Amino acid sequence: MTDDLTNRAVEARRALAQALTGTGDLTDPDWRRAFEEVPRHVFVPYFYAPSGERISANDPATQEQWFTAVHEDRSLVTHRTDGAATSSSSQPSLMATMLEALTVVDGLNVLEIGAGTGYNAALLAHRLGDDHVATVDIAEDITGPARERLATAGYRPTVITGDGCLLGFCGRQGPGQIPQLRIDRSFDPLVVGSSPTRSTTRPRPGRVFRAGAAFRAWVILYVS
Repeated sequence: MTDDLTNRAVEARRALAQALTGTGDLTDPDWRRAFEEVPRHVFVPYFYAPSGERISANDPATQEQWFTAVHEDRSLVTHRTDGAATSSSSQPSLMATMLEALTVVDGLNVLEIGAGTGYNAALLAHRLGDDHVATVDIAEDITGPARERLATAGYRPTVITGDGCLLGFCGRQGPGQIPQLRIDRSFDPLVVGSSPTRSTTRPRPGRVFRAGAAFRAWVILYVS
């Protein structure tokens, strides 16, 4: 991206943060700073329009459309498999609402289920520090780019390729485990449109679930 676009991005992030503050979605000064300083455009170098057209920063024909979209309060499809949308960058206002609902404090460790582009993990790392954030997603073609973009933006949280079910999700019994993490108590994530398989410790969007872990306590933020 040119220096001109980089400078424009700084102002566009500030404008987005101001808009989210104005709507009441962003009230915490620490999270506002995160939205102002974490460059969403790094995590969304391209996205797919509803028609399936790829809108890219590297395409002169779509660059301005791309720039405008990544600095608006809208979700953007970023990954398609066999023509179907399989990953996206969530709407910033929704992200702000969920992040504030965590009511984090310094020193808290956060595990995000659903890395996507890595943008949300970057916001978490900005607020809490790299060593306090981990994020997991199912496929290397999602986590690989997320890891690279996090590094480009200056963040290095733990990024894991794995099935969230291995953490004890999906109604499986017993503790879940994947490399570098151990969750000593499992719960079913909320899946939109599905019926509960168990009634115990089922979170709703924005709610916090604390589980014993190898070190201190993890707060699980489930991003559907």
